[in-house]
Parts: sequence; structure tokens; C-alpha cells
Amino acid sequence: MFGPSWIEWAGVITGLLGIWLTVRVHILCWMANIISSLIYIYVFYHSRLYADGFLQIIFIVLSIWAWINWDKSPKGLPILTRRITRRELTWGFMISAMASVLIGYILKTFTNDSLPFSDGICFVTSVWATYLTAYFVVENWIIWIGTNIFYILIYIQKELYPTSFFYAILGVLAVIGFIKWNKASVKIQFHE
Repeated sequence: MFGPSWIEWAGVITGLLGIWLTVRVHILCWMANIISSLIYIYVFYHSRLYADGFLQIIFIVLSIWAWINWDKSPKGLPILTRRITRRELTWGFMISAMASVLIGYILKTFTNDSLPFSDGICFVTSVWATYLTAYFVVENWIIWIGTNIFYILIYIQKELYPTSFFYAILGVLAVIGFIKWNKASVKIQFHE
């Protein structure tokens, strides 16, 4: 068991900063998220949560892509958020379900991942939510809320208590993000 350490706490602090900045629609959220992901690659590797570790690599790539996408937005002006379409929601759930089973199977068959199917589900929904965040889709926060609840249970089971605390706060921030983005489902203020 990996257990709490200053490295895990550094991931928590930078991750909280990243999500707080995301809720505020501040472009530096992506830099903080990248730093947190780099730290969590180490934490999850040592906890045998390989999909979570690989997810951090995906997060880094998606964060760079989202940073570029957000950087193209007009500085200091309101950004249009949008609602998810029924078609996007249907395809998102179908693809997520199939990909979760596939990744869970791969982890169970080819690794010693301690929670392969749970790890796979959270991996897939996290990628989907990050993709929706990059495109200012309000419902990204709902997916994050559900995923964070599942993650809290995983991290408590793995005795990663600072990380489970982190994900509880992420859940609260996701609720705040949803309320803020939903209220302003036409416009939100973009910050540099």
C-alpha cells in the first residue's frame, strides 16, 4: 500500500487549484491540472491503479489540447457554454459502457491492477468529462460528480485517504461548477 505522503498531498493541492481555476474559467487551470497529473502518475503506479496512472497521461494530453482550445477564445470576453445534445449523450454512454468493459478486461487479463473494472469505468468517464469540459459543455460537471463519487470509494478502499479527500472536494467543486455554468448556460466570463 502506498499510503499518504507529501507527494500525494502535492497532487491534491495542485489538483484542487486546477479545478478551482476551471470552475472560474481561468486558462491557467490546465497548467495546474498538468502538474497534478504528473504527480499522480507516480502515486497511482505505486498503488497498482494502472488505468488511473495512464489516465493522468491522457489528462496531460487533453489538458494541452484544451489549453490550446481555450486560448483561441476571446480574452476577457464571455464564453458561450452549451448543453449536451441527446445524440452526444446517447453515443457518450454507449461508447463509455463498451470502452469500460474492454479496458476492465484488458487490465484484469494483462496486469495486476487491484481494481480493474472500477479503474476502467473511472478512466473512461473521466476522459469523456474532460473532453466535454474542453468544449464548454455544461453537463461535464454531472459526469464528474458521478465519477468522483466512484473514485472516493476506490481511494478509501486503497487507503489513499488524501486522494479520497481530494475527490470529495472535487465533487463539491463539480456541483459548484455545474451550478455556475448552468446559470450562465449562455455566457460565462473567461479569465486569463
